[in-house]
Amino acid sequence: MTESTASDTSNHYRTIEQALDPSIAQHGEIPIPSAVLKADFSITLLSESTSILNASIQRLMDTIHTTPGLSIRGPIRLPKDDKTHSRRVDIKSIQEKQLRAIAEQSGIELSEGAGEEKIQSNGVVVIFDIE
Repeated sequence: MTESTASDTSNHYRTIEQALDPSIAQHGEIPIPSAVLKADFSITLLSESTSILNASIQRLMDTIHTTPGLSIRGPIRLPKDDKTHSRRVDIKSIQEKQLRAIAEQSGIELSEGAGEEKIQSNGVVVIFDIE
């Protein structure tokens, strides 16, 4: 491998890393926005009220089913923790921007970051995770 090829390769990998983390991009390089990257996500809803939980998950599922091309698993009924009931939906290969749009359309507010809880006005706790 020539010296120029080696530097080109290391520059290539640096650019990919920067594309994944726009905060470390250097002057003159245009990173790929993280919103373009696809990942597997899960949305978990928790509530002590089964009727409120079921209504929330139904609205979410109705919205998901109207979105073409999604691969989903769920809703999955998770084991009851004390008095808290929970349901989870897994969505495969979706952009975070799309996930947020689906949640918003179904009346669910997601937290700023994955893994954080967001309490809804109806008391349902929502957690979204990157799988």
